[in-house]
Amino acid sequence: MIEILGWLGMICFAFCGLPQLLHVIKTKSVKGLSFLFLMLWLLGEIFTLVYAVLKAPRMPLLANYLWNISIVVLLIYYYIKYRRSPDA
Repeated sequence: MIEILGWLGMICFAFCGLPQLLHVIKTKSVKGLSFLFLMLWLLGEIFTLVYAVLKAPRMPLLANYLWNISIVVLLIYYYIKYRRSPDA
């Protein structure tokens, strides 16, 4: 039962960044997106991934952190790519 709760939580958290990523890709605009926020989010995900690996390696946690790191890295990529556009 506890693993099911972990997976459900991981799925909810994993989808939090996806709408933002899809919006940035669709509009080709990062207007309103803070680079500092993205960097802090990335660092937070990396630190908690390392903590989870060292302290209590549970697949839902590891999958969540790896997925979120992927999302934020893509957002940073698009932030750098689109920040020069007139809409940014």
